[in-house]
Amino acid sequence: MNVDPDNIVIGAGAQLLDTMLVQLLGADKVYAVEDPGYLRLTRIYQAMGCEVRHIPLDGEGVDLSALQKTGADVLHLMPSHQYPTGLVTSIARRYALLSWAAEQPDRYLIEDDFDCEFRLAGKPIPALASIDAAQSVIYTNTFSKSLSSALRLAYMVLPDELMERFKRNLGFYASSVSSVDQVALARLLESGDYERHVNRVRVRAREARDGLAALVRKAFPAGEVSIEHADAGLYCTVALAEDKAGESFAKALADARISYVNIADCLWTGDRASTKNAPSRVLIQYDDLSSQSLSVLQEQLQ
Repeated sequence: MNVDPDNIVIGAGAQLLDTMLVQLLGADKVYAVEDPGYLRLTRIYQAMGCEVRHIPLDGEGVDLSALQKTGADVLHLMPSHQYPTGLVTSIARRYALLSWAAEQPDRYLIEDDFDCEFRLAGKPIPALASIDAAQSVIYTNTFSKSLSSALRLAYMVLPDELMERFKRNLGFYASSVSSVDQVALARLLESGDYERHVNRVRVRAREARDGLAALVRKAFPAGEVSIEHADAGLYCTVALAEDKAGESFAKALADARISYVNIADCLWTGDRASTKNAPSRVLIQYDDLSSQSLSVLQEQLQ
């Protein structure tokens, strides 16, 4: 993305930027989020007094027809690698969502690009904001995944009109990120060390993914367990058959002490997520898959 540095706002973590965006756009707007999705995001918007709508996903991304029925003003989405499904929004759906945003004034897409650096196969996926001609996309990202969650440093790129509004209404905020941290990160970027670090992490993630894929193919040649959306980001989705094979894989993960997220737990059901049923699809982080943990998993599946 080619952006004006004056349009970048830096904040101490994504949660702070999300609350600032509500202050900027207005708590009276209707905010839409993906479902299944990042449930904390719903809680943040609700805590700010916002009305929240939960939009299901189809094979290409956010279900556009469901979105159009909600009366939403703002859609918060993760088009490059959706959490928790790992789904990558298709190019056709991206343009359709941009058209939806351009239909009404003050309608925006908040693009959360949280682990875009870690594309494991194919060309990097361009940001939604990079094809936005109507300036309706607010781009957000963080260094929590690429460096450390302890580094509370996130940023957003605002369209011109919103940047002017930010300066008028929220320009009184002092920087929430230490100048020392900002200078250190700037030097890391300028020296090329950041890119080299990301490349090393990407190699380790690819090795972990390939190791898991090989293990699954060997243990379940009939496809009772399969890996989905494994080419982007630092996690993949594993689909489990609703039989003994799927149950045995989930048990083997637990016995090998490999943590996973039941995607059913990320569905919004009004008050809480549903966790009672056995998992049919789970999210597995690549950084949990050391060679030792994969060896233990293999033993458990034999």
